[in-house]
Amino acid sequence: MSFFRTGIAPPALASFGWEQNQKGVGHKMTDANQSFDARRIAKEQEGRMAASASIGFNAVKPFIQFQISMMRVFAENIVQVARNYEKSFETVSNVITQQTTESKREAA
Repeated sequence: MSFFRTGIAPPALASFGWEQNQKGVGHKMTDANQSFDARRIAKEQEGRMAASASIGFNAVKPFIQFQISMMRVFAENIVQVARNYEKSFETVSNVITQQTTESKREAA
């Protein structure tokens, strides 16, 4: 059965199965369901995305490792600055206490 009044489909539509009877249309639908299975397409797409993500992460890994090493160097420098600050603070406080004790001795 055709959807057109004349019963003859245009040649362009005939190649897509519009001229088929009900048995042929049902058979074509099962073929379409098998070839365009959503799960199969999703699995293939997931595999491609996982492969591209793996390639991307492998490409970025050396840059991340370099940044981590630079942050470690920066952290070591910060620790060294803190140690130097503590030493200089202790030195200044010792000098101040010596000056105050000397000034108290002179005053007495």
